[in-house]
Amino acid sequence: MKPFAKSLITFVSLTLFGATQAQNATLLKQQNLHKWGVTPANYSGITHIEGNSYALVSDKEQIDGIYIFDIDINPVSGKVKSVVPHAISGVAGSKTRDAEGICFCPQRNSVFVSAEDDQQIIEYSLDGKPTGSKLDVPPMFSRDSIFPNCGFESLAYDSAARRFYTATERPLKRDNSKDTALVRILAFDEHLAPCAQYAYVLEQPTLNNKAKYYVHGVSEITALPDGRLVVMERELNVKANYVGSECRIRLFTVNPSEGEPMTSHIAKPLYKTALPIFPPTWT
Repeated sequence: MKPFAKSLITFVSLTLFGATQAQNATLLKQQNLHKWGVTPANYSGITHIEGNSYALVSDKEQIDGIYIFDIDINPVSGKVKSVVPHAISGVAGSKTRDAEGICFCPQRNSVFVSAEDDQQIIEYSLDGKPTGSKLDVPPMFSRDSIFPNCGFESLAYDSAARRFYTATERPLKRDNSKDTALVRILAFDEHLAPCAQYAYVLEQPTLNNKAKYYVHGVSEITALPDGRLVVMERELNVKANYVGSECRIRLFTVNPSEGEPMTSHIAKPLYKTALPIFPPTWT
């Protein structure tokens, strides 16, 4: 569930320094892409392919597939210089899956798309057609095991370690607790098989949950070149008439290689480092 009210894309520039230095993120201003023919849509995920080519998914399309956009960005300011949108590629008449997360796998030259409707992570060729392969999601993450509309929202791929990462937006029903909001980060190996789970504990909520729609959880994961993950926690409060609705975003880095994989017990949660978000730097 990642609705976009307007034809806007928000870019977050992650400036990562050495291990002994601070880690910062600069939030760049939203940019209206209408002048390049990008009409309003419910884009829910984006991944870089190569050069200026990006693949996107939308959770409100009538067919199952992907978009390819050519986006030129100023590498210093993050400002969009030009966009060439391509029509959605996919299978006409196919059942939509409530697509949420997407990642590019260079070793397979394909993308994987996670979806909340079926709780599957399916591989697609770059022309938007399913290849027939998918990540082997354990039964404990099935559609019946999640809260409605709070499944696989995120998806990332670490090309160096050849690992996929995802998490349900909210804790599984089996993990739901008033004391600790524990989300399982699920890892898959290059053979598409599950290889580890890591305990990730959400921050304490800050918004009033008395709303038409309220959710607090992991909405996205990004893999960094050094093996760490950037985890986005989103808290959303949507009022009945939408006036006064609030959304708060927090970013954290975690390192699965330094964590304790979960087995039959609840392991020690991953150590989280807050990633400060600074305001836009250009006008």
